Amino acid sequence: MYRIEERSQDALLGRHAAFGAALSWIGRTGGVVAADETGFERFLPWLQIMVPAPGGSPYLWCGAKSPPAELWGLELANSLIGERAVPDREFDRAVGADYLRVARGGKAIIQAVRCPIEVRGTVIPLFYHRLVFPVRFRGFEAVGSLAIFDVHRLQSLG
Repeated sequence: MYRIEERSQDALLGRHAAFGAALSWIGRTGGVVAADETGFERFLPWLQIMVPAPGGSPYLWCGAKSPPAELWGLELANSLIGERAVPDREFDRAVGADYLRVARGGKAIIQAVRCPIEVRGTVIPLFYHRLVFPVRFRGFEAVGSLAIFDVHRLQSLG
């Protein structure tokens, strides 16, 4: 069962430096990369960037420390560019449902996500917070998703 709940900005503060960097950057730039490219690069390794679409949101970027890279490996993360889903499609649909809402509304959302996900044949329970926000660069109207899993939990999967 997937549970996604809205949270306040305070829920992210102190969890990881990338969240603080992203929240500060969004506040300064409104999501426009050209307004502060250096600030944007500070949290880029943890970021996924998608083009929101009703049938799924193809990836423009999948960082080396992003959830797909942490769960399925960097090779898969790099192969996602232009694709609409990660290996667990049900998970992808559940967490991707808000990309269009953020793109249409232009406002960031913070969520707590609790879900089971299949990784290399093993179903594991995950709980994490994520920041979903509009990203504008090089003519693209996109959505960024910043989520950071508990690394110790992932390392125990082998």
